[in-house]
Amino acid sequence: MTPLDDKHRPVAPRARGPRRPWRVAVAGATGYLGRHLVAELARAGHDVRALVRDPAALTRDGKAHAPPIARHVADVRVVDVTDAASLAGVLDGVDAVASCVGHTGTGGAATWYAVDDTGNRNLLREAIRADVKRFLYVSVFSGEHMRDLPIVRAHEAFAAALGEAAVSSVVIRPTGFFSDMGGVLHQARSGWMPLVGRGEKRLNPIHGEDLAAVCVAALQGNEDEIDVGGPEVFTQREIAALAFEVLGRQSRIVTVPAPPVRAVLAALRPFAPGRVDLWRFFTTSAEHDLVAPRHGQRRLREHFGVLAARSAPRPLTRRRRRRATG
Repeated sequence: MTPLDDKHRPVAPRARGPRRPWRVAVAGATGYLGRHLVAELARAGHDVRALVRDPAALTRDGKAHAPPIARHVADVRVVDVTDAASLAGVLDGVDAVASCVGHTGTGGAATWYAVDDTGNRNLLREAIRADVKRFLYVSVFSGEHMRDLPIVRAHEAFAAALGEAAVSSVVIRPTGFFSDMGGVLHQARSGWMPLVGRGEKRLNPIHGEDLAAVCVAALQGNEDEIDVGGPEVFTQREIAALAFEVLGRQSRIVTVPAPPVRAVLAALRPFAPGRVDLWRFFTTSAEHDLVAPRHGQRRLREHFGVLAARSAPRPLTRRRRRRATG
C-alpha cells in the first residue's frame, strides 16, 4: 500500500453552496451507492425521493451490507427507467436528480444500453421537463481506455448526452467501489487468488459512504466532472494479500496473462453476455492503473474485516450437529 504524503492526503469534498435543504430524487436508491447516498443526503438535511423498482428493498440490507434506508426516505416512487411512461411526473417538485442506475449484468433481457444509456436518457428527459436544477450521474473512471467494452460505451454515451443537455450536471467517476472488493475476499476463502497480468497495476477504491459525501457536495457545487478514489492506493497484488491476511490464511496468488483470459471470455459470451461483459470490464480494468484524487477516510482493511466477520461460518449448535450428521 502506498503511504500518504502531504501531496496525496485525502481531499475533503468542496463545501456546498446554498444551505437551503433540497428535495433530491435518487434513482437506483437500493443499490450499493444509492443506499449510502440516500443516507448521506438525509444526514445533510435534504429530503429524499427514492425511485425504485422494489419498495420492499428499502427495508433490507443491500450489497456489501449496505444498510436499509427506509427511515431516510420521505417519498417513494415505483419506476422502471427503461419504461419512459413509468417516469411521468416522478420528478415534479424536486430540485435535483442523482442517478445511480446501472445494469448489473445479470437477470432478465436488459442490456447495458437499455439501462445505462436509454434508461438514463428517459430520466434526463423527465428531469428537463420538470425543470430540475441539477443532474448527477455516476459513470466510470478512465473510460477512454475501455471504450471497446459495452458497459463503458453505454456509460459514456449517456455522459456525453448529459453534457449537452439543457440542465446543470455533474458526472462522478469513481475508480471502484469497496463493494466490488468483496469478490476478492470471497475468492481468498477458496485458498488461492488468480490475478490478471502481474498484479502490479494500482487502484484506490472508495467506500460507498465516502463516495456519497462527494456526491452530496457535488450536487450543490459547480464542477461538471469529478474523478474520485479512496484514501489508499494499492497494487492488485497488495489487495489480494490483504484479503488473505484478514482471513488469517496463507497468501497463494496465481498470475494469469490477459490474452488467454480474454479468449476464454469471448468464447463464453454467447452463453452469458451480461455476466461475461462484467468480467471483461474487471479484466480490462486490471490492465490499467486506476488512481484518482483521494477522498474519504474509510480503509479497505476495516471493510474486509467487517465482511469477514459477517460471513464467517456459524459454529454448529447441538441441534445443527445432529442435522449435519443425520
